[in-house]
Amino acid sequence: MEEETEGKRSIAEEILIKASVLERCPIHEDIILAGGADIEDAYKLANYLFTNGKDEWELQHAFRDRREMTDTIKEMFEWHGGGADECGLCMKD
Repeated sequence: MEEETEGKRSIAEEILIKASVLERCPIHEDIILAGGADIEDAYKLANYLFTNGKDEWELQHAFRDRREMTDTIKEMFEWHGGGADECGLCMKD
């Protein structure tokens, strides 16, 4: 069960990145930064992919329904605090 939840969270994080809501630091890939787009862009992308069923994550199989998917996207956005403006590790260098 925990693996399934982590998998859904990972997919939600990747959707946020693909929609440019969040982005990875180009040097420290495990650091998530603010991407500039609105979370609504992630919802639109995810719903489009869910409807068309032609996505790398197979959203229709990963999530019970759209609500679970968008709730997980929101959860990950909030978990990241909307993304940092700058990478703390880069600022130390």
